[in-house]
Amino acid sequence: RRAVFLGSAGALVLMTALSVAMGVALPALLPKEYTHWAAVALFVYFGGKLLLEAISMFRSGEGTGPSNELEEVEQSLKD
Repeated sequence: RRAVFLGSAGALVLMTALSVAMGVALPALLPKEYTHWAAVALFVYFGGKLLLEAISMFRSGEGTGPSNELEEVEQSLKD
């Protein structure tokens, strides 16, 4: 458990540091207009992708209730 926690916490710290570095470096290297429109494009792309995935899951009936994993975890906790 400790290794999983340390790995996930380390990944969070690393991704935060990379995001801050990109946020500081890119506007200094590229014109502000380019970084603005790149952020808009990425936001629209990932937002649209998530919406399409949600619609697909809703139509197929996935994610509408408790998953089978919940039952598996409850069973393993009882054992």
